[in-house]
Amino acid sequence: MRFSLCRAAALLVLLLAGCGGGGGGTELPPPAPKETIKVTQERLATPVQGASNYLLYLPQGYGDDASRKWPLIVFLHGSQPFSNLTLEGLSQQGVMGHMKEVGKGLPAIVVQTQQDVNTLGHKVEWHDPVFVDAVIREIEGRYAVDKTRVSITGGSLGGFGSWSMVLAFPNRFAAVMPVVGGLSNDSDSFDRRLPITSAADWGASFGRITTTPMRVYAGIPDSYVPIAWARNPVEILRAAGGSPDMRETQKSHGETQYEAFSAEPIGWMLAQSRPDASAEPTPMLADDYLGTYRAGNLTVAVSSPGDRITLTFSSNRAPISFFPMGDDRFMGGWMMRAKRDAQGRVKCLVTPMYLLPDLTRDGASEACN
Repeated sequence: MRFSLCRAAALLVLLLAGCGGGGGGTELPPPAPKETIKVTQERLATPVQGASNYLLYLPQGYGDDASRKWPLIVFLHGSQPFSNLTLEGLSQQGVMGHMKEVGKGLPAIVVQTQQDVNTLGHKVEWHDPVFVDAVIREIEGRYAVDKTRVSITGGSLGGFGSWSMVLAFPNRFAAVMPVVGGLSNDSDSFDRRLPITSAADWGASFGRITTTPMRVYAGIPDSYVPIAWARNPVEILRAAGGSPDMRETQKSHGETQYEAFSAEPIGWMLAQSRPDASAEPTPMLADDYLGTYRAGNLTVAVSSPGDRITLTFSSNRAPISFFPMGDDRFMGGWMMRAKRDAQGRVKCLVTPMYLLPDLTRDGASEACN
């Protein structure tokens, strides 16, 4: 009875307050009107490995103060049919989707790459770091970006891409937030019924990102990305001396993304800065890898345009490039490794991909394996 009386009394107080009675109660102020979140469709002047589209959001007040620099958040979308990779569909997801839902913009430039091309003759199943890099460089060249406050995040396929980008550019990002993703090599190994990767597979690459602030979201019951895939890079990074913040939820693939792309995690990214930020990948001795490689009837020419190596195929596949990570390892959509013979010469390139077998260098004196 007492509980019922208390509830009744509380309800009466609320009713009186809502009507202006009860001795001078005040009405609640109306909610603030929602902002219009303007997202535009942009294109690189020159496509990179077939891709050129991206979405762009500029914050309110951008350009009012010519001296002001703005943080940049890069968001990588998840895997979905090419038909869904549109301005309307993608702008409802992730960071842009959060802004639209709450009706409030961020004090940051936000860019979302559109990985909407076929590469190697099949549906793209990765975010290409070379394309993502080109978009970031274009944004930094065209707009007032604070290069010490560039963050990257993404969900599902974009979570995998976030790991790929920080490994390819170990000194670039002020914050990295992979969501329900992992290492692309782990998913490919799983498809081939092989063990997922270990610290030895990655050489010293994880040791180069130990100081990068990282927050990782994963759902324990996720039926799309097994929790072991999300945990594996976190464990490798911790073993290398890093301290990533692992946030495991009891939520599904989609629900975990909804939790991650919300006000507090996005605010965490915006709060990070990196005074020593550098967009340069790990240096390499390109001449060690140049030449012609073969696998059956497939011939691949390896060249080095600047800071990467590029594989050009004798078949109708499009060329694909990889950034060096040191220790004879390279990052494209996945990690590729060079192996050397007893004399220290590169003899082959090894990848986990079904459609790209191990490549043996012309003149190699030893078998690849």
